[in-house]
Amino acid sequence: MENFEHLINLLPIPPKTKKAIWALKLVKSLWTKILDQELVLCSNPVRYEEGTLIVEVPDYYRLQILQLKSKDLLQELEKNVPEEYKPMFLDLKLVINPKLLEGLSRKTKSINKYKKDILDKQLKSLENILKNIGDPELAKLFKGLLKRHFEVKIQNSAE
Repeated sequence: MENFEHLINLLPIPPKTKKAIWALKLVKSLWTKILDQELVLCSNPVRYEEGTLIVEVPDYYRLQILQLKSKDLLQELEKNVPEEYKPMFLDLKLVINPKLLEGLSRKTKSINKYKKDILDKQLKSLENILKNIGDPELAKLFKGLLKRHFEVKIQNSAE
């Protein structure tokens, strides 16, 4: 990557293009840190044009989620921009690309594994609460009920 940056600096590329390349590189490096894993897997920052970051999403559902988070997302990105380039990220444009759904089916397995890990963590934290229940049979039934509740919740969010 260092060679690429060196090449960009050497070539007679217009400053706007260099800024766009640098901005997109910054966004891609921070994308996993500022979004949750599910949105990272089903969104793709593709371009930067004069203050506008263009991101592809596979459907309207994720488009709405990112629209709601757009202000916070742009602020997080702007925090990592050097002072001489500010303001860099002024707007977020979301574009629907259904082809992202093809890659999403492979990524869904990763999302489900991540959600299963969350379920396991939640159940472990509930173990302490369940220990306080005096009747072991009641605690076992309650644990089964909560486990099923979390499984259904995860299943519904995956759809």
